[in-house]
Amino acid sequence: MADLVYKDDCALCFATPESPNGILICVDHRLGFCPQHVKIHDCHKFLQYIRRRRRLKEGRDSSSAKSDAVANTDSRPKNQDDAMGSPSNKISKLGIGIEGGLSLDTTRFETVEKYYLFANYPNENSKKEISVEKCPDPVVDRIIKAESAYKKREIDTMSSTWDGSVRFITKHANIEQFKQSEPICLTQCEAEACTKTENLWLNLTDGSVFCGRKFADGSGGNGHAKEHYELTGFPLVVNLGTLSPDVAEIYSYDPQEDDMVIDPNLDDHLKFFGLNRYTMVKTEKTILEKELEFNISWEYSSIQEDGKVLVPVYGPGFVGIHNLGNSCYINSFIQALGQMVRIQNRIDALKNEIFAALNARCNPFEDFKVQLIKLLTSLQCATYSCDPATVEKKDDFEAPENGVRPLDFRHLIGRDHSEFSTKRQQDVEEFAHYLADLCRIYFGPSANPLLPLNHLALVKTGNQANDYYKIQCVYDVIFPIDDEMVAASSSADKEKPRRNLVAQMKKMIENPASAVMGCASLLCTFPQYFLIKFYQFKVNRHAHHGPNNRPLKLAYALEVEEKIDFGFLRHKGFFPSTELDASKIVISGHQETLATIKRSRSKSPARQADDHEKDSPAKVTELRAQLAAIGCDIYKEVQLKKALRSTNNIEMAINFLMDGQADDVAEEKIVQPTQASSATGTVSQVKLHDTLADVSIMIKELKAMDNTRTIYSLKGIISHIGASTDTGHYVFHAKKGDKWYIFNDEKVACSKNPPKEFGYVYVFERHQ
Repeated sequence: MADLVYKDDCALCFATPESPNGILICVDHRLGFCPQHVKIHDCHKFLQYIRRRRRLKEGRDSSSAKSDAVANTDSRPKNQDDAMGSPSNKISKLGIGIEGGLSLDTTRFETVEKYYLFANYPNENSKKEISVEKCPDPVVDRIIKAESAYKKREIDTMSSTWDGSVRFITKHANIEQFKQSEPICLTQCEAEACTKTENLWLNLTDGSVFCGRKFADGSGGNGHAKEHYELTGFPLVVNLGTLSPDVAEIYSYDPQEDDMVIDPNLDDHLKFFGLNRYTMVKTEKTILEKELEFNISWEYSSIQEDGKVLVPVYGPGFVGIHNLGNSCYINSFIQALGQMVRIQNRIDALKNEIFAALNARCNPFEDFKVQLIKLLTSLQCATYSCDPATVEKKDDFEAPENGVRPLDFRHLIGRDHSEFSTKRQQDVEEFAHYLADLCRIYFGPSANPLLPLNHLALVKTGNQANDYYKIQCVYDVIFPIDDEMVAASSSADKEKPRRNLVAQMKKMIENPASAVMGCASLLCTFPQYFLIKFYQFKVNRHAHHGPNNRPLKLAYALEVEEKIDFGFLRHKGFFPSTELDASKIVISGHQETLATIKRSRSKSPARQADDHEKDSPAKVTELRAQLAAIGCDIYKEVQLKKALRSTNNIEMAINFLMDGQADDVAEEKIVQPTQASSATGTVSQVKLHDTLADVSIMIKELKAMDNTRTIYSLKGIISHIGASTDTGHYVFHAKKGDKWYIFNDEKVACSKNPPKEFGYVYVFERHQ
């Protein structure tokens, strides 16, 4: 506890040093609290930390400010061209709000900080102001000068982050070059009737110059560079507009690479055509910059909805969540939970009990239950969503920012997960499953606040012997990939094909064996909140041969009615008893999550018994179905098992297979453990729920719900913009009464055109 100083916000709410009374940092334990919540921490020596910001006037340099720190809080670049192209703002990583990525902050402030030491809080007579320059107490001095716990964690997080800057050396580095008879023109596409003079790419084999692909927004080239590759087989091209001493964008059209690559012999290859990049000047944005610019421009166009400026809304239920660096997938799902009244009621019921159990020996910043409750209750707090026009400024200081920054929640949600611990963009559905798993494990089956999301389903495979039961919080719907869909996905000009939600769900359950995944789910219970996810992504069929296997987005428009009777999904057969063997029921992602937590907190390695859980028949079946859905059901069972054991996660297992990491075990025999051995060592001070009794209780809880009502209304949409799951941006639209609202990170406004046709996850609420 003493190694980190928690001074960004209060442990139990989102009061910050910018709040009216700042925060109080316990000198003994380095934990921060607001005056309202400090009473749960039975200590008396506190350092009060107050911070105020004043906007710097135009032309005034930050060095003239009285304080050392300058905080940036404005969320939109004043000049996007500067933000994208100037050397000081060079973008080297694919991310928003991360080091090396695009910063949304350009407005500059001077920051005034004050510290007061309470020898015996709350006795005002024991309070004295502390000079930062001459602090007499060495312990207090270290607290003042220490980096906050959040900033320290950021350093660790960024050291393991993949963000679009990682590239691989091409296998075509030793290409044989030759010159054309005609002199090379570097300013015009060679294709007949093509007038493109930008987005030009030089083929490093024959020196031809053609335009690149069309960008997501319809701008860019006509794809003549790729057409030239298809005619000649010459794979490497370099972007002429960005070629400079610091930048070299090389693309390989080889299907086994099909991505940006590194050419270690680039300088020699350019010299062959009389080019020297060290004398060239960058005249265009890089592909990375354009992709980020597209995401950002979409973000603002979506909040304005095609130029129509929307009216911001404030108050309880309209609290925004700041983007902490590619955290929009977290924000969108948390906002969806925040609109679910029954989940909020369960959180409110848990709050007093869990907060009352805290004492001076606890560190609430490291308590998952505390931080989840803190975040969800904050969304109903008007303090964090005030109309700026009604807030009075004092001494020209800025009012505290609207919205909340869930710094510690993000740390805890990713602490035991290889992907969520980074600042990579993630799949919101994977996050939803993982958060649901954590709630089951930490809260237990009865107190689980996300229980209203869960439903028990019978997964039909077309072979009754292989059918199994599954507890999950998201229902998957997959549309067959057809030529029309693929064509629309590869062209911005193509009209998106239309697909109907109910019609496809009925097709899946009528003939499970012919469904895309080879199976379909029937509902044994009907949840209070029904989340339906549509598979929007497919993986390049050649991707498993090379290092780059990014899922590509499929284009189609969904027909989704706002009121649907899902009674056609009801399973009319046997309902599993509460005494049913736990091995017969799969809890989506549960065992992987539990095993990961145990491994990270145990003093000893994971046992073979955990491995056996990872590659159970149900898991193998699920993995094979997922692979079939993306057209990659080409692996042997032994390879599937190795992937599951190595990754502990279905989605990561798919990547493992496509990276070729299981190719060497095609004939290997995996020995199954004969007996489950108990793990040794201290797993955690927190009880982790994972017993047959817990599964039985969960089945009882689900069965006890009112499963007679099957009519649902559409209440929310999580939508994704971007070409792949590892890029892009998520937003959430919520319906309250007859109105729709958009939750775009910290910005919340009325919505006039919610994206009903282009959602990724749809949130339905059951009629009561």
